[in-house]
Amino acid sequence: TAACAAFSMLLQKYIAVEKHFSGGRRPEEVLFDLRDSDQYKGHIDKIAEIACSHYIVKKKNVIVLAMLDYVSTHSAVVDANLRGCIRRLSEFSSPQYSDVLLKARLILASVRQPKYDERRNELTVVLQQIAETPDGPARQATLEELSLSFESLFDYLVSIILPQPSEGFSEALRCAATEVHVRRSYRTYLVEELLVKPVNGRHIAAAWKFKFNSLINRRTSKMKMNSITSYDSSDRLHETGE
Repeated sequence: TAACAAFSMLLQKYIAVEKHFSGGRRPEEVLFDLRDSDQYKGHIDKIAEIACSHYIVKKKNVIVLAMLDYVSTHSAVVDANLRGCIRRLSEFSSPQYSDVLLKARLILASVRQPKYDERRNELTVVLQQIAETPDGPARQATLEELSLSFESLFDYLVSIILPQPSEGFSEALRCAATEVHVRRSYRTYLVEELLVKPVNGRHIAAAWKFKFNSLINRRTSKMKMNSITSYDSSDRLHETGE
């Protein structure tokens, strides 16, 4: 888009100057090195332009941050050229660029992260496979992969355990999401006898035993019990079922 092209051009000009100072060295040292370099030897006028441009780096940072703020709220328009510029900014290390590099890194993280609906749909497919797979090595392998993943899945799992009425998720799917949620929450423990079942056709209940899962504590720690029940409203807490 036109915005991407304009932002890319401005950021390239910013990077062309500030890349020389991004390592945290003193400006005079950088300028002396540029003077002695093959690229700028005999071109004192270009070195003077770089020095004058860097002199107002604080003002330039304000403009760059404003552009990055816009990009962060319109991440869908980030093309390859603009992403490359943002990646270069994220590699700056001098304190004077701290706000710029932080914003650049946040944008890169958000661009790499799949959209909420897309990731939720992907997770729903995996949970459906778990729900439809009998107990065995294949099911345990998928459960373990989700349980040990460092990706944040809490919001996705809760939205599946307590879906909107119009979504019509099956009880089996919601039970699978509940099992994954419990195993992720207790992944530092040894979980045994985990039982997940629907209650009154509306809620999901889970009960399990657990103890420390370490070579030091496994033999001496006592097995404990815990349970949860899903409710979409505190008004329904009396609907405990059997």
